[in-house]
Amino acid sequence: MTEFYQVYYDKNDPRAKQWEKLNFCLRRLFNRLGETDVTTIQNVSNITSIQQEETRYSNTFNSSSDWGSPSGGLYTINFTHNKETTVLIVQVWDTDTGEMVLPESISIVDVNNVRISVSAVPDYRFNGRIVIS
Repeated sequence: MTEFYQVYYDKNDPRAKQWEKLNFCLRRLFNRLGETDVTTIQNVSNITSIQQEETRYSNTFNSSSDWGSPSGGLYTINFTHNKETTVLIVQVWDTDTGEMVLPESISIVDVNNVRISVSAVPDYRFNGRIVIS
């Protein structure tokens, strides 16, 4: 039987054992089914989404004091997520409008820290939420 799905990951990723378990479960699932239908693929996607949700970091910030003073024409906020990886998905949301925001920059500082920056002139600070997975 041909394997339809396999999760590829970095062996140095601290979550490598979790990914290995997921691959094992996927192989067993497809071997038992013999053939795959759309429902099975959707269910496997849900398993992956649940695992990602468990490891998600989220934090809110306000439009004034959390941004600090501008430097180099930018306001910045640092977030410590403690995920021990630089392979991240970072989303930034405006909590007043509910819309996703694209800051001036999103920097992965190291394996545990992310920095977002927005323009100081014009002043683009906002109330928001950061989600890192």
